[in-house]
Amino acid sequence: LRAKTDIGSKAEVLRLDELSYVRFVAAARIFAKLQERFPEDELAGLAGLRSGQNYMRAHQYANAIRGFELVSENERYDGRDIRAQALYWCGLSHERISEDADATNAAYEIYRRITFDFPDSKWAKYARGRLANPVFGRAISLETGELVEDE
Repeated sequence: LRAKTDIGSKAEVLRLDELSYVRFVAAARIFAKLQERFPEDELAGLAGLRSGQNYMRAHQYANAIRGFELVSENERYDGRDIRAQALYWCGLSHERISEDADATNAAYEIYRRITFDFPDSKWAKYARGRLANPVFGRAISLETGELVEDE
């Protein structure tokens, strides 16, 4: 339906999107509860990751960022690039949350962190691709507060 340009199809896409947001939030909450209840399980990190992704699908980027940060800060989730993936989606959420400089700078710092902390992962490759976006050509360092020209 998204490919069609007639008004009826566009209206149907909007209606279905509206219905799906509630389900995405419900799924996100369920995954978050699983992560909270079973923190020692080998799939806890994946549950947290799925929680954040579902919040993203529902356009609740602040909740998504909190979920991704929980996963990326927990070193027990190092297997299968879970932390690198959580950082990538966190950066993308920062990009989508707003157009202001703080969100862009936060995304820039997260993408740079992925390339340094997980250089061999496919998520570092994706992060380098995002860093090639012209919006990141000029960013302010969160550490020093100075303008950084990325070449």
